[in-house]
Amino acid sequence: MLQTSNYSLVLSLQFLLLSYDLFVNSFSELLRKAPVIQLVLFIIQDIAILFNIIIIFLMFFNTFVFQAGLVNLLFHKFKGTIVLTAVYFALSISFHVWVMNLRWQNSNRFVWTDGLHTLFVFQRLAAVLYCYFYKRTAVRLGDPRFYQDSLWLRNEFTQVQRSSPQFLKDAMFCAQIVLCTCRCQCTATWLSPQNICGPSGPMSSGCVCVCVYLICCCGTKYKF
Repeated sequence: MLQTSNYSLVLSLQFLLLSYDLFVNSFSELLRKAPVIQLVLFIIQDIAILFNIIIIFLMFFNTFVFQAGLVNLLFHKFKGTIVLTAVYFALSISFHVWVMNLRWQNSNRFVWTDGLHTLFVFQRLAAVLYCYFYKRTAVRLGDPRFYQDSLWLRNEFTQVQRSSPQFLKDAMFCAQIVLCTCRCQCTATWLSPQNICGPSGPMSSGCVCVCVYLICCCGTKYKF
C-alpha cells in the first residue's frame, strides 16, 4: 500500500505535470515566432503526458485489487480515464507534429487550415477532460479500500462479475483466491462466501494459487 508521504509526493508530481500541460496549452502560441523553443515545449509536454500515464498504471499495479488479479474491476472503474488519456496523448502528438511541420520554415506564415483548426479544437477539448478525469482518478486511488480486502471490494467484484461476458466471468472466477500467505500454516482468503477449496481452516504450508488448482506443498490438489 502507498504510504501517506509517498502518495502525497506522487500526487504532487502528477499535479505538477498537469499544470505544465495546462501552461503549454495556454501560452505556447505566444512563442510561435521562436519555433525551436515551441518545439522543446511540445516535446516536454508529450513526455509529461507519457509520464502521467506510466504513473497512473504504477498506482494501479500497487493496489490490492490488481495484486489479487481483479484487473477487470480496475478497468471497469477507470476505463474512462484510461481511454481519454490515450486519446489525448495521440491528439497532442498529432497536433504538435502538424503545426511544427507547417511553421518550421517560416514562423510568420499563416498555417491555420480547416483541418488544423479542427484538430486544435478536439485537442483542447480533450485537454480539459483529461485534466479533470486524470485528477479525479489520482485522488480516488488514495482511497484505502483499494489497498485491502473489504466488504466493499467483494460487493464491487460481484457486481462486475454479473455484468461481464462469460469468458471474463471465468477469468475472474480463477482470481477468487485473493491472498495466500506463505508460512508454516497458510489460509486462503476468498472473495466468494463459500470455501470451494476443500475444508475451511489452516492448510498445508506454502500455497501456490493457480487457476485450476490450489496446490499446497504437501502435493494435495483441491480441484475447483
